[in-house]
Amino acid sequence: MIASKLRPIRSTIPTVFPTTPLVLGPCRGDCRPGIHCRAIGMHFLDGATRAPSDSLGYWIDKQVPHEVSHLRIMSGYFAISGLGAFQDIIDALNVGGGSISAVLGANDKETIESDLTDYLDLVQSPRAGVRTAIASYSNGLFHPKVYHLTRTDGSELAYVGSANLTDFGVNSGNIEAGIILDTRDKDESSILSRIAASVDTWFGGGNPAVSEINSHADVSALVSSGIVGKKRKAKSNGGAGTSTGTKKPGLAPVVPFGEKLKKSSPTPTTGGSSATSSTSKGSAAAPTSVAASGQEVLVSQIPKGGVRWNQGNFSLEIMESFFGIDPSIGGTLTLHEIDTAGNVQKTESAHVFQSKSHNYRFALRSVNGRSYPTSGRPIAVFRRLAATEHRYRVFVPGDAGHSALEAFLNAHYTGRGMKRVATTSSSLATVWASCPV
Repeated sequence: MIASKLRPIRSTIPTVFPTTPLVLGPCRGDCRPGIHCRAIGMHFLDGATRAPSDSLGYWIDKQVPHEVSHLRIMSGYFAISGLGAFQDIIDALNVGGGSISAVLGANDKETIESDLTDYLDLVQSPRAGVRTAIASYSNGLFHPKVYHLTRTDGSELAYVGSANLTDFGVNSGNIEAGIILDTRDKDESSILSRIAASVDTWFGGGNPAVSEINSHADVSALVSSGIVGKKRKAKSNGGAGTSTGTKKPGLAPVVPFGEKLKKSSPTPTTGGSSATSSTSKGSAAAPTSVAASGQEVLVSQIPKGGVRWNQGNFSLEIMESFFGIDPSIGGTLTLHEIDTAGNVQKTESAHVFQSKSHNYRFALRSVNGRSYPTSGRPIAVFRRLAATEHRYRVFVPGDAGHSALEAFLNAHYTGRGMKRVATTSSSLATVWASCPV
């Protein structure tokens, strides 16, 4: 496969510009004659301030995941670590069958094989609604940075600026600049629609610079053709300092969404029936390096966390000792959602990344779209099958067994904050012998 060439654009630049200026910001009602004034909600993000609100990740994290119906991405450079702020949205789109369209650059083989295969796993490709394209040229860069969200109510939000889909781009580890547009803030819907169309136009065939991918095999083919890299280079876009001589100040991301989402090869399963039979009620899981204490069950309250409460949010100690994940290098849990009869309803991959509180979190998709209880706290029960593989169910106030679990936590937890207790099957059976998990 030969990368396409780019030619400089030789179109004539207009010599006449609009003479009516546009005043941005809230209208004060004192516009002078001849000036067109509109109150719009455009936000300029200036990464030089080092404020979280001037990072792209901050604005993505503010969105309500189940309100998004289509995520569009166009980025010149890509690393899996750039997706932390997007993960809740991607998880919700996967559950609801929403659309994800991404066009990623492979400039000088900076985009690497493992990041692309991890991305395809994250968006559950191949599935209906997911489109992924790799763009590359032989003598120029594919260099746009565009992120667009379509919501279920028809409103749209977009970022256009300098931030690539990398940790240092999305989370302002670099000095980035861009603008946020949102039709909910009265920004022009025609402009937002044009931004969406700028992503869609790369799909459909006919462009020799584009290679659409759906599977790991497609990525391997791009590696073989010399378009995608096998390993990351010593200096890659985002976060690699280039100054020499006199020592210069350093930079670090200003929002904590850059924990690398890296596949960790969880123990394979053979389907719901085997997962169920391997943990019959009241029996202990097979011993593993993270279960030496025999505490194969975790009972944990789930905090509200604003409008997005579908998160397991745990300390580094719990992530390592119970879930078998070293989140400092990223990881993926295999979670089997259990119904009230003890059967596996669905199996999902949950990518672990760092939260604002500096704990580590992963999505509990079984509660996507559900409102947080008006009184009391949900309680999740996890049972280890093997390192990084667990059965789980979330119980809300009023569910069978919730009061028993609450009594168990009250009796065994002595700290402050969210109540979490690692225990044994036999200990849990003293308060709820028929727990389905």
